[in-house]
Amino acid sequence: MKTVRSLTSGDMPPLLDDDIHLWKLSLNESPAPLTHLLSGDERQRAESFKLAIHRTRFINRRALMRQSLGRYTGQSPEKLHFLTNPHGKPFLCDGPSFNLSHSDDIALLAVRAAGALGVDVERIRPMDNDNLSDVARMHFNEAELRDWSSADDSLLAFFDIWTGKEAILKAMGTGLSVPAQSVSAEEWAIQRVDFDGYRAAVVWC
Repeated sequence: MKTVRSLTSGDMPPLLDDDIHLWKLSLNESPAPLTHLLSGDERQRAESFKLAIHRTRFINRRALMRQSLGRYTGQSPEKLHFLTNPHGKPFLCDGPSFNLSHSDDIALLAVRAAGALGVDVERIRPMDNDNLSDVARMHFNEAELRDWSSADDSLLAFFDIWTGKEAILKAMGTGLSVPAQSVSAEEWAIQRVDFDGYRAAVVWC
């Protein structure tokens, strides 16, 4: 039975085989002290953002991810070398499994010793019922539509289902090449994460 541990920057418990570590990262701090941790490609990507807030958040999430993963591998954050699978999912050759998701000013980094792992976080934003219904019918399967339509709070239920599906797609490492309706949470272990203004899901198998 996996245990998902929510961690802050000061924590660093050992990563046991039955553990999943979930780091909450703040993205709105000044990026100046962290830019040196990025690779050349990451710095180029950062410079491509036109808005300063988007640039800051990109720099921080990549640098903070590097800092966190460096603590597991024993390597300097700037020396970590990431590879990608055919669909663009990054991984470390000699390191733990990980997955990163961001929404507005926060990011969640999930880490486990080995195995499939996905995380997704979304800020809860108001959506009218017609818009919710259109998106749900486009992406949810029949069982999920039944669960969503019978929920007391349709908005929170929508984001619970949505983050679960996104996390599964990320754990699979296939991106959008797999139709969202074909993905079922029944085949995965999933833990919902709820904190002020956000909904998130961590999945593994």
